[in-house]
Amino acid sequence: MTEEFDIDISPRDLVIWLKADQARRSPTVWASASKTIEKRDIDLASAGVTLDDDVAETLTRGVLEVRPKRGAGGWVLQVRVDNTASEHPVSDEEAEEEAEELTLEGFEEEFLPPEQSLADVVVAVEDEAAKARFGRWLRRTLSGQYKNTPRRLTTTAP
Repeated sequence: MTEEFDIDISPRDLVIWLKADQARRSPTVWASASKTIEKRDIDLASAGVTLDDDVAETLTRGVLEVRPKRGAGGWVLQVRVDNTASEHPVSDEEAEEEAEELTLEGFEEEFLPPEQSLADVVVAVEDEAAKARFGRWLRRTLSGQYKNTPRRLTTTAP
């Protein structure tokens, strides 16, 4: 059974740390990022839109996943960002396309601009042992114990 927990760390700092980790000869984690676009129905009346307007709500979702590279896994850290906009509708083909892969830089640029403050950071763990392994990884990462990490991750709350 998988359990999910919110993690209170800065998504921007995580991306900075991941870029440095991925540049190492032997990275400590796997990282992948993707983007999907979803077309949604909107309540025209509550949105103040008339039937003559050609608008739709689109959801652009960015997901950054981090997994352990070596040893026992059992956990996945995710940064999830949903950008919703009412605009001219996207085509059905564009909205139904599979997830587009992004680089860490592409994810950061599109989903973590300076004005973006809403991102969910969660970890999914398979069991108590995986939860403990993730906790050890996070503590080592936060304290800068991994070699060649240019900067520590910071928590966003005291």
